[in-house]
Amino acid sequence: MIILFIVVPIKETCTENQFACCAEPQQCIDLSRRCDGHPDCPNGEEDENNCPSCGKAEFACVKSGRCIPHEKRCDGVPDDCGDGSNLDEVGCSKNSTCWGKFVCDSPTTLQTLGHSECIDYIYHCDGQRHCPGGEDELNCRMS
Repeated sequence: MIILFIVVPIKETCTENQFACCAEPQQCIDLSRRCDGHPDCPNGEEDENNCPSCGKAEFACVKSGRCIPHEKRCDGVPDDCGDGSNLDEVGCSKNSTCWGKFVCDSPTTLQTLGHSECIDYIYHCDGQRHCPGGEDELNCRMS
């Protein structure tokens, strides 16, 4: 009697609001973590490659490749990016102290403070770190 085992690899598929990392087994990260200045994929920086080049006061819509004014990020209006992803509203706090502000929510900030923090957009990309993780100075265009 011969017993055969057929091994079929189970491949995880990512949703349309996730980015597929090149790691094996495949891992998915939330699309809002793509092009955020922090490598999130286990094999390196592939989630930081081929990102839109936006201006100092703009938010990069990674799915559509568009750049929108930072004022449209976390403004409560869905789909400012125009691609159906609503990524400009992901990670936004809807309480009165953070609404319409830049959200400091990197792993370093969360570990340091135990929660996210919000700063006024005038401090975003001003050359000084205001978030504990420094995310307010990432992906800024030097002028």
